[in-house]
Amino acid sequence: MEYNKPHLTFEQQLTKLTERGLECPNPKRTLQMLSSVGYYRLAAYVYPFRILLPHEEQMGRRFRDDRIRPGTSWDHVEALGPSTAHSGCCVSTPLRLLK
Repeated sequence: MEYNKPHLTFEQQLTKLTERGLECPNPKRTLQMLSSVGYYRLAAYVYPFRILLPHEEQMGRRFRDDRIRPGTSWDHVEALGPSTAHSGCCVSTPLRLLK
């Protein structure tokens, strides 16, 4: 199997997120997170905000569209904890959400 996806710069990754619907009021902060955490790890925090596919379009393990629900901002994603994900602390994120 050949891997066809090209490498994207952090700026291109940010563009990809915004084209999918993520609102980034502070692009500099989002770029910092992309560079420290990484796109794919960050994608796990974006996943709950992706649009759920209609039942008839769900196939195999694909339940969500690549598009992000309207009104979702970086602040929503960050509230799930990616800002602490790179610190190696697994406890602070859930505790921060409980406050």
